[in-house]
Amino acid sequence: MRKWKKDLLGIVDKPVGQTGPDPAGGFGGPKGFVVMSSLMRYGDFDDAFLVRYGKKLVDADERVMAGAGSPGFEGWNTSSRVNHLGEDRGNDPFTGYLKALSRSPDAATEFFLAGHKKEDGTKGTNFTYLFEEREWPEDGRGGKGEVTGHNALGLALEAATTGHRPGERATFDDLKHNAAQAELFGNLVSSVSEDERPLTEHAFLSDSLGNISAEYMPELHLGLSEGDEQSELLYPVKGKSVSIGHAEASRWIHAVGRNPEGYDRLNVAEQVYSAELMKLHAAGKGNFAGGPDAAVLEIATDSGSFQGIISAARYFQQTKDKIADNARDDAWKGHVSTWGGSLVGSATGIAMSGFTSPGGVIAGGAAGTATSTLFTAILGGLGEDEDGDVKAENDRVQAADGRRSRVLSTVEESMRQAVGDDAALVHRGTDAAGKGFMDAYDVIEQADADKRDIV
Repeated sequence: MRKWKKDLLGIVDKPVGQTGPDPAGGFGGPKGFVVMSSLMRYGDFDDAFLVRYGKKLVDADERVMAGAGSPGFEGWNTSSRVNHLGEDRGNDPFTGYLKALSRSPDAATEFFLAGHKKEDGTKGTNFTYLFEEREWPEDGRGGKGEVTGHNALGLALEAATTGHRPGERATFDDLKHNAAQAELFGNLVSSVSEDERPLTEHAFLSDSLGNISAEYMPELHLGLSEGDEQSELLYPVKGKSVSIGHAEASRWIHAVGRNPEGYDRLNVAEQVYSAELMKLHAAGKGNFAGGPDAAVLEIATDSGSFQGIISAARYFQQTKDKIADNARDDAWKGHVSTWGGSLVGSATGIAMSGFTSPGGVIAGGAAGTATSTLFTAILGGLGEDEDGDVKAENDRVQAADGRRSRVLSTVEESMRQAVGDDAALVHRGTDAAGKGFMDAYDVIEQADADKRDIV
């Protein structure tokens, strides 16, 4: 196996020749990197091999892609079709490689954080090269562009920042992020905060970034609240954390929330996370200075603000695209079932992990009837807009107002589950969430989150 890996790394940047009688004899086929991409979509590769392979691929890719945009540019031999199983033709060697990384989280983290010295002598990381700088080749079949490659990038980033494969249930150890995973998440947030175009120009990355956010809810809430010692007691982090500034957190949430799939994931994850936190603080698990009631009210306010940001983000994108938030058909609810369980589990586990031992965390699934009921309530309201006959602008306004009403209803239900029959406290919590929702517009204004749209 050692010889195979060594030999393979020696031929991946050379054409895979085809032998035989004319006219095929001596024909120089696609390079080894391209052929390996189709093979690497499946199976589980050795971590050390993946990191070595990735370094060589980045160096080769920078040389090949240097001519992107020039007349006659063919990149990685884009005239051939190597992949016969998917929507892309298989000519971008990063597609298969990134899929391999998504199944090897430790290798993915190491790869993205590895330094990369570019052809011009400047330094960066493999993350900055792929997320910010690379000109991704058109490799789609049937006019699908390069969606597959960017989707693979999103999956690899999920694995690299969370420590587990995308879609798989997180363990307690997965929820305790290590320093490298937290650093990469911080780099991702900073990148989108500084320039959101790598995300908004490839909005289909938003579902992966929403999934990642579910496991970094404490850091995002701490960023929004400009966390002090008391905030850290309110939103505890088990494992290594990353400090995210107020503007960075606001811009990140707004950018991811502009996309419908990003919005849905942030919406579900945040409300489940906050509901679980309310129950834990109300049960006396925390040490918030004002006591359990004050902790629950603070969480309600912050939840309203978070939800206000993503609601404003959806309205912003709908206005930009001149579309209404029309009612979705029933098909999307089936789609939610493919990601909802693991996302709810991640948000639940992250909330519980700051207060409980490994045996007390139910990671990867709803933690009891309360969260299951809440999840069902959230799903029942996502994206609804029953009046399809009014003008588009009125549709958008009504949809935004409808989202606010559903957020307050969810917070009210969360409060009831946390504090029981204390109607006065439930009412105060709902009012606090409403204030937080409206204050979100000031948060967006201060962060210039909706003035950075240069796409």
